[in-house]
Amino acid sequence: MIEIKSLSKQFMNHEDHQLEVLKDISLTVEDGDIYGIIGMSGAGKSTMLRLIGLLDSPTSGEILVDGKNINELTGKDKISYYKSIGTVFQGYNLLMQKTVFDNVMFPLTLSKYDKAEAQAKVNKLLELVGLADKANAYPCTLSGGQRQRVAIARALANDPELLLCDEPTSALDSLTTRSILELLQQINRTMGVTIIIITHEIGVVKTICNKVAVLDQGVLVDNGPVQEVKNHREHEITRELFGGNE
Repeated sequence: MIEIKSLSKQFMNHEDHQLEVLKDISLTVEDGDIYGIIGMSGAGKSTMLRLIGLLDSPTSGEILVDGKNINELTGKDKISYYKSIGTVFQGYNLLMQKTVFDNVMFPLTLSKYDKAEAQAKVNKLLELVGLADKANAYPCTLSGGQRQRVAIARALANDPELLLCDEPTSALDSLTTRSILELLQQINRTMGVTIIIITHEIGVVKTICNKVAVLDQGVLVDNGPVQEVKNHREHEITRELFGGNE
């Protein structure tokens, strides 16, 4: 589904020095994967997600989705690509003055969905994420896990083929984290949505990912099926993340 070829990203810092955040990254995410991208702070994980989400452009290299270079998309093709992606943020990014129902309805309103169809879809999504009884509640009355479930329902509103998750469990306790990961697995399994999940928590990768890419200071040091990467641990950062000889 997604083929990343020789991807690099550079920024200019405050002192006008060139900072290379991603360096010649190449990997493939196939349909149906739950693909983890893991690394320490500053490894380039979030930059990678922004590039896949077309929120930024690479300095060099390509991101091919179904054979098309997303940075060459224009007009309706670009809009169609945006609609094919759902994004789940670490901080939820909910509209605090709107109800749970209206938060999930928001992207459907922007897409000018038929009102009756949109309402039925929102009810179905809230049932999927276990919040049918919270439709008229406001985000401020919800727990962190419930807010993330609203965010996941909203991200699924436009029937995305790809779900981008940016540290979706980092602010949650262990039990809530487990329930959110189980929900993501269910979505992947029953809806066929490919998931890319950015995390610094190796437990997330071990729990739900079938493949993983390990980034270290912008360099891809390991990638492949999780069990293979865990068994080989060729690089020091991979050994540290997977816990030595565990």
